[in-house]
Amino acid sequence: MRVVEFAAGIALGLGTITRRFGFLHELAALALLTLSLAVPAPAALKAALCFLPSAAALIVVYSRSDGPISKFLSWWPLVLLGDASFSLYMVHYPLARYFGRGVIQLFGAIFLSVAMLVWFERPVQAWLLNKPVRFGSVVRMR
Repeated sequence: MRVVEFAAGIALGLGTITRRFGFLHELAALALLTLSLAVPAPAALKAALCFLPSAAALIVVYSRSDGPISKFLSWWPLVLLGDASFSLYMVHYPLARYFGRGVIQLFGAIFLSVAMLVWFERPVQAWLLNKPVRFGSVVRMR
């Protein structure tokens, strides 16, 4: 069910990087939405596809904008938390299961996810890409 959303994310990413959004992209998005609503599919898939155009529009607008909301969302602590979101996804359940749920556990999970990003994920990514890395670096990899 998430393959279509994943493919749309890749297309948006490539379009944002190359700055090539045009009539063909809009036409393809409209065709995909029309096709997805016409083809028999589970209700959950159709609901996800109906949400996709508005999510895509938000991504495009905020990725190409320099307004106050885009600037706030580009603030380095928020970018760091966004980068650490996969680690948070990985650690939140075990922490909640063994230590319970609460504000202290929430901040502990956030701290652990950022620590995992900075001292594990980025060094491993750099090693896999064969680039030198400073351990503990908060600077984004590109």
